[in-house]
Amino acid sequence: MASELYNKYNVGSIRLKFTLSRATSISSEKIPGSNDITEEDVVMGLYEGFMKFQKEVPTFNFILSPSFRKELNFYDQENFSSKEEHFEHQVSALLKIIKKRPELKEVLTEIDTVGDERELYRKAHFKELKTGLRKLQYEGLKIRSHHGETWKNLKKGIQSVDNAMNIWHIDTLEHGLSLGINPNFYFHRLFQRIIEKNIKREPIKAKTLEWEELEDMEWPDKNIKTKLYKGIPLNEEEKIFFLKTKFHTAREIEHYQHDILNRIIHKNVSLVALPSSNLKLTGAFPDFKDHPFSWWEKKGMRLGVGTDNYITLNTNFIQEMLILLFSDPDKLKITKLLMLVTKENRRPYISHLLWRMRKALCKS
Repeated sequence: MASELYNKYNVGSIRLKFTLSRATSISSEKIPGSNDITEEDVVMGLYEGFMKFQKEVPTFNFILSPSFRKELNFYDQENFSSKEEHFEHQVSALLKIIKKRPELKEVLTEIDTVGDERELYRKAHFKELKTGLRKLQYEGLKIRSHHGETWKNLKKGIQSVDNAMNIWHIDTLEHGLSLGINPNFYFHRLFQRIIEKNIKREPIKAKTLEWEELEDMEWPDKNIKTKLYKGIPLNEEEKIFFLKTKFHTAREIEHYQHDILNRIIHKNVSLVALPSSNLKLTGAFPDFKDHPFSWWEKKGMRLGVGTDNYITLNTNFIQEMLILLFSDPDKLKITKLLMLVTKENRRPYISHLLWRMRKALCKS
């Protein structure tokens, strides 16, 4: 992996997230033989492999980021009575490994939380991992978390980021798409889809995104919502009423969204964009040009770019940068993008390197 990234894509530094424990009661997530592998086997296998490549290429750097699954039912139910108990066990195991192998302190500096977050948005959900995360923070590890990528409804997607900041005190947010979706566009597209179905007398199926958003809206006249669910056509007056309800919902969520964004900026929390993953897994925006990276940059957020799982999603770092560059080619300049992803703040130096590359290409 290190050799491929370095030689094919000119990547000299990598942050690798990996699952510390695959023990779970979910049959589709089980890996045969994984119970025979200890947490230390996983960590040291990766460490020794990367160190071997680093001896060949001394300038290559890496960070190992153990990941913990967020799903409430993703834990070893055979040996532990709750998600919290299993997580505490993993935290203790990780801290013991670091104490036993002090050489890991240079590369194991953070942990990550990953997984499906649709059902993870209430405070009670986050408090299950709170104590374990505090122990890791006391030992100097930083907390990264995947939130705001998928949601039952947009408000809950924002709420999950809100709770991750307030309860887990995260240092870095990955995805965060619920903080970049324009609520006005989002809910107007939703309105158009639902009205189109209503004209065709198509009912709104329970538990779909449209159903979840309609359920979350405040309806003074619930008869309109019932008609939409059953596929009974609305009259013109009822359509206008639905439009107004949609407008007020979007307005309230926009205020909530901006409150969280401003708090992220104030606390200097990093936000990592993963455009290919967002488009393929979220489905909340129709095209890369709707990705909010450029808007986040204008708001002054501390940004980064990632590939997510480059094997299953067929992504690479250069491709992700190009996607973001073309998402807003008029306002997001290549110099600014390179400064954001490399953390190089010497603009004249970046410009000089680009011109030198251009001259070399022209000569060849």
